[in-house]
Amino acid sequence: MGVRVFFVEFRFLKSNEFIMDIKKTIHIFEPLSENDGAQVTIATDDGRKTFQLKRPSADHEQPPLAIESFAIDPEYYAELMKRVESLNQPLK
Repeated sequence: MGVRVFFVEFRFLKSNEFIMDIKKTIHIFEPLSENDGAQVTIATDDGRKTFQLKRPSADHEQPPLAIESFAIDPEYYAELMKRVESLNQPLK
């Protein structure tokens, strides 16, 4: 089972004056079952909290292949290109 560990430190300053220091350790564990997502534990000096993430839903769409546009249906290719373009739109 794989575990990823991160250490994060936040320093809060106001007009170059130190206000607060928050140190956190974040552990990310692989899921224990096929139905669960990763388990995340966030710990500070005051305590810790564990979250069980949901596993992403299975996508029934076949991923596109890295092929030229002429090798697939033109309408499907145009739909894929619209989806790619929408990823590059600025957030509102």
